[in-house]
Amino acid sequence: MDRKHTNHVIVCGWNFQAPLIIRELLTASATHHFDVVVLPGKDVPDQLNQFGNKVFVVLGSPADDRTLIQANLDAAKSVIVLSDTTLEANNADAWALMITLAVETMNPSVYSCVQLMNSDNAIHLHRANVDEIVLFDVLGASLSVASALTPGITKVVNELVHFNSGSEIYKLAPPMPSDLIGATFKEASRWFTTRDMIL
Repeated sequence: MDRKHTNHVIVCGWNFQAPLIIRELLTASATHHFDVVVLPGKDVPDQLNQFGNKVFVVLGSPADDRTLIQANLDAAKSVIVLSDTTLEANNADAWALMITLAVETMNPSVYSCVQLMNSDNAIHLHRANVDEIVLFDVLGASLSVASALTPGITKVVNELVHFNSGSEIYKLAPPMPSDLIGATFKEASRWFTTRDMIL
């Protein structure tokens, strides 16, 4: 770790999706200016080497307080907990829960997003005060059905969730522009449209 990070994103764990997630974070960080800190475990995965010095790596268990302290969790903006897809689903979810408990106990204000293999285990993550859960067993199925019933929906979703091209989803950060205070939805929509955005 070369420096003290603030307002950064921490990726805890490693799986086959990690390189894509890191690429997306790096693309977003080019305009939003934040560091990406990766806690892959005790070893550096070969795929992580492709990012060179663009990411900061902290070795050690992401469920261990010392590792989270070294990643400067107390100043992080967000944490992404990746499912260990080499484990059976319930064991992977139990490990994700352990990491989440460590993260949420040490910094309850950090925004936590956790991958879950078995949606039946979501209740445990809610009890651990996780902010968002990505359900492996539901999202893929739901998107498949949506694309069969509404052809092209996956193209829309893909464009909205990628940061390298096309349209993106953003949250309007405070303070609220005075033009929008007390405005109707129709008036606010016009305000956004003049700025090439859709409300």
